[in-house]
Amino acid sequence: HRLFGEKKMLDIKWIRENPGEFDRALVRRNLPKQSEEILMLDAAKRQLTTLIQELQHSRKEKSKSLGMVKDKSGREFDRVKRDVEHINQKLEELTCQLESSNAQIGRAHV
Repeated sequence: HRLFGEKKMLDIKWIRENPGEFDRALVRRNLPKQSEEILMLDAAKRQLTTLIQELQHSRKEKSKSLGMVKDKSGREFDRVKRDVEHINQKLEELTCQLESSNAQIGRAHV
């Protein structure tokens, strides 16, 4: 199995499965061990991705219910609309965090 691709990008799946071998390969190249840091960043990225997907699903469901509210000027409509707006704000924040996490993992080139 090749540890590094042509662009020297890291194979995160391989590192998850072989952190010790990955660190030994780095040491042989006179580089510091990085598996712990990379796996920590990867775990955070995966959590963010899951949370984003859950919020997207929630937004979809709430948006559907918004369309079914008969009284568009009533409290129920306003409450659901505020919920969707809040979800959209949270999704924007989390998407920025995910992009930052991706960038951090991307900087871990060897």
